[in-house]
Amino acid sequence: SQPDVFGFSNNGAVYPVHLTMSLRAGLLLRDEYPMAASFLKPDKDTNRYRFKADVYDLRPVTRFILGMLPEMEEIGGNELRDELRKAVGRLIGKE
Repeated sequence: SQPDVFGFSNNGAVYPVHLTMSLRAGLLLRDEYPMAASFLKPDKDTNRYRFKADVYDLRPVTRFILGMLPEMEEIGGNELRDELRKAVGRLIGKE
């Protein structure tokens, strides 16, 4: 089967992802993951990019978001938000 935009094969799980990000983050996403380009739409009115795709693994998109956090404006997809909460929890540790 066709890999997702991050290069992962279908392992039986599909996660919807939608992001709104700065122009800088959108250009970086397109450069780092060329297959994401067709799912990345510029919003000329706000100078932002919107990304919407189904992915098979949340790890690469989670890493991208955490690395570009100041450039992110909207993060959609319940599973993605849960994964980000877990990742941040691991980073800051438990009190």
